[in-house]
Amino acid sequence: MKKLTEKELQIMSVLWEHEEVSMRELIEMVPDFKSVSTLVTFVRRLEVHGMITHRELGRRFYLYSAAVTREKYLQTMQIESLKDCFNGSYIDLVSTLVREEKISVEEIKKLIEKIGQSQNIQP
Repeated sequence: MKKLTEKELQIMSVLWEHEEVSMRELIEMVPDFKSVSTLVTFVRRLEVHGMITHRELGRRFYLYSAAVTREKYLQTMQIESLKDCFNGSYIDLVSTLVREEKISVEEIKKLIEKIGQSQNIQP
């Protein structure tokens, strides 16, 4: 999944808030675009990347909707950030959190217990 630009996030935010919208509604709800053709280009690009879908109601009349939930997008971006910042290492992430006192050793022990319970493993 690609990281969305600020403009793409504006479009996706509208689609996440509404089940389906027409291009006319999208134009009204996302006024930051310099022209309608620019907005259309962004919508097409998001569709190519699998972020949105459309259904045709009539000739040249489409309703657009998000193909990816906000939660799924955020989860994917969090994982990508982890890869970028910590070379994909959860150990490095946790070590940083401990070093900067963002998480305590006691909290880590509780986390290990939860993981063990979910996988039927004893610590």
